[in-house]
Amino acid sequence: DDLKGPPESTLGDSSEVRSISARDGHISRNMRMSLTAVEMIEPDILFTAVPSPVLHGRVAMRFYALGCDHLTQGAAVLVAGPCDDRTRELLGKWDGHGFPGTVGMSPSSAPSGSVLLLQTLGRSECRGLSVWHRGRPADERVVGVDVAVDVPPGEYCPAVVAWFDQDWAEQRHPDPALPPQSHLVKARVQPKYSSHL
Repeated sequence: DDLKGPPESTLGDSSEVRSISARDGHISRNMRMSLTAVEMIEPDILFTAVPSPVLHGRVAMRFYALGCDHLTQGAAVLVAGPCDDRTRELLGKWDGHGFPGTVGMSPSSAPSGSVLLLQTLGRSECRGLSVWHRGRPADERVVGVDVAVDVPPGEYCPAVVAWFDQDWAEQRHPDPALPPQSHLVKARVQPKYSSHL
């Protein structure tokens, strides 16, 4: 037998990458598996519509978590000032309860860089790549935040901060008795983890 690979009829074609069927070919299934692995490297928040700044005394957001199993904990916030690198750096200070070293907002004062907690976010499921969700309800796993605010006029950046898959660190009777060793789990549950080739 000179056949060193699977028959060509079992390889599949490009149209199968976006469909999910037990009859899909090897390459199509491997492409989907690879895309999922890439997606899981770094979870994120995807807004389904651009979050509103303060309009008529309210802030509205709709979003879902992507590239994870669960959003473990999070917060919807309003930051005084533009959505820029300084704001991203400030949001990185979130410790699960607040933003140490930052100034809060009040109805009369919202200095640049001050933060207003709009709503805490509890555990919720993440959503996978949109190609796997064809035909499913558009609002599946979408989180909505619509909050009344009392802040002075100015420029604001609505944002979401979150931790993902923190339960991955939990183990029952591991053998050997070591914490999780995979790069994926370490990157998810250890804030300063990095790996070099």
